[in-house]
This record gives sequence, C-alpha cells and structure tokens, in this order.
Amino acid sequence: MDSANPTPLQLMQNPDVWALYEHPPIPSYHRGRVAILGDAAHASTPHFGAGAGMALEDAFVLSHLLALCSESADLGHAFAAYDAVRIPRTQGVVRESREQGRVLDMQGEGAGDDLGKLADKLDTRVRWIWNEDLIGHREKAVEAFRGSRDGKGLVDGIEKLEVKDEVVVSEALVEVV
Repeated sequence: MDSANPTPLQLMQNPDVWALYEHPPIPSYHRGRVAILGDAAHASTPHFGAGAGMALEDAFVLSHLLALCSESADLGHAFAAYDAVRIPRTQGVVRESREQGRVLDMQGEGAGDDLGKLADKLDTRVRWIWNEDLIGHREKAVEAFRGSRDGKGLVDGIEKLEVKDEVVVSEALVEVV
C-alpha cells in the first residue's frame, strides 16, 4: 500500500461490512417553490431495486403538473398534487423495501427459511410496484391539481393520507400490504 496515496478500499477497516440507510418519512416533498424527487425525497434500501424507477415516476408526474402551470401561483397547487399522489406510493416503497430485506435474509414474518413460502412471498411482494397504472397515477395528480387550483381542494379519488408505523401510506396501499 502506498501510504501517501491510499485507495478508498485501502482506507476501509472492514470493506465487507456496510450499512443500509433509508430516508425518514417526511410530510411533503416541497417547500415554497422548490420540490425534491427521487432519493432526495424517499431514498430506500435496495431490496426492491425500485429507487431509479420511483425517481422516473416522480419526474413523469411532476413534469406533467408543471406543464399545467400558467402562473407562479400554480406551483403550490402542482406541488400539493404531486405530494398527494407520490407520498403514499414512494413512502410505501421505502417501508416495504425494508421488509423485503428481512424476507431476503429469511427473517420475514410468515416465511422464515421455508423456501416454498419464501418464493411465494417474494413473487407477490413486488406486484403492487410493477402493476401501477402510471397513466392513471398521473391523471389523479392532474385532477388533484385542477381541483386545488379551482378552490375545490384536492379532489375525490386521491387517497387520504394516514400515518401508520411512522410512515405515510395510503389507504389503498394498506389494503394491499
């Protein structure tokens, strides 16, 4: 080892040990005229491999909402609609990715180290992520934006948020999980 110019790996005491982190739940992905998306808003453990996909979904929804803004006052409505549809889904992914790690480590409730149960659990746990109707998701956000901008508040059809296990989830997600 060149002590004057060590590599990062050489500086690590235990390179085979690492920690996994996730973003703690936050009530909003915006403040004022600034919105965050992807890992800045909802970083999760890698057990679903869905982090980049969630960021792309965020961008898909937010870009459509921003395209509807005709004046600066519309930004608040766009960001509120973004929160209404993205927080339940993305914070659900954070929570469920943590649980997926337990399942993969054969510590998940209901499966343990039973390979048959483990295979079933792994197959069904990701379906709600894969099967999301992104066009419908975007349309809910657009509808929420229009209702908010027109003074009607966030419109019906947007799940009411609730706090469960310190993570904001939607009623629809609670039924699936």
